[in-house]
Amino acid sequence: MRRERLQVDHLLLVGKARLSENVWTKLEQLAAQRAVKLIDLTEQDIVSRVLSDFDLRNKAGGKVRFEMRRLEAEILSSILSSVGNDRWAVVDGSLLFDPLLQRLAQSGLIPPVIGVSKNFRKDPQFVFGRGPRAERRSIYRLLADLPAEHRTAAFSAREGKVIFWYVRLREQCHLDYPMMGVVKVELANPSQEPVPSERIDYISQALVAERDVTPHGQDRRWHAHLYPIFLAERAVKESFLSREAVQQYLKWR
Repeated sequence: MRRERLQVDHLLLVGKARLSENVWTKLEQLAAQRAVKLIDLTEQDIVSRVLSDFDLRNKAGGKVRFEMRRLEAEILSSILSSVGNDRWAVVDGSLLFDPLLQRLAQSGLIPPVIGVSKNFRKDPQFVFGRGPRAERRSIYRLLADLPAEHRTAAFSAREGKVIFWYVRLREQCHLDYPMMGVVKVELANPSQEPVPSERIDYISQALVAERDVTPHGQDRRWHAHLYPIFLAERAVKESFLSREAVQQYLKWR
């Protein structure tokens, strides 16, 4: 394993509407001098859209996730030319959020990129068949009897612009409940044309092969972890500044 690229942005999140113009201008000057990106917490985005009078401390998490998605889209754009049929990129998390999905849809073709989520919504309903005989299933029923190293049927989201399915990585007998050991896989499909089952099978097989070496004891999500993603997460965390460094960073003169 080797690290292809690492980019770290330092963010300062502030509610602009709650500061005077002079204070905001001074913050902009100081941030520019120290290569810090100043973010207005009250600016609306697709992840953290809340009322302007909401507690901004609660909004900060959503704003950081949006900035993370923006940075992911930038990095993905820079490496798309180096991926292809025999070399795919895996995004840790969902592809359903812009600007990531918007970037993947620009070519109009299915890009060699998938999103893999260890955590996913537990409330969707799935419909099998059509007409009066159509059967509706909860995600629990969908996954309860899914054997290890198997996948579910593929479903569509965003009017077919994203195809997704679930893959069970591990036997249920070693886990606490049926939702453990399962990952959600997403594939951007800008053309909205049917995706061959062979391609979905191939991707699912490749993911099962990456479940080991599992980070058991090092991450509570070990049951749904892919080892390369675990290593990537560790590389990112090791690049973070310590709490002490951040506190000193804020003591601007």
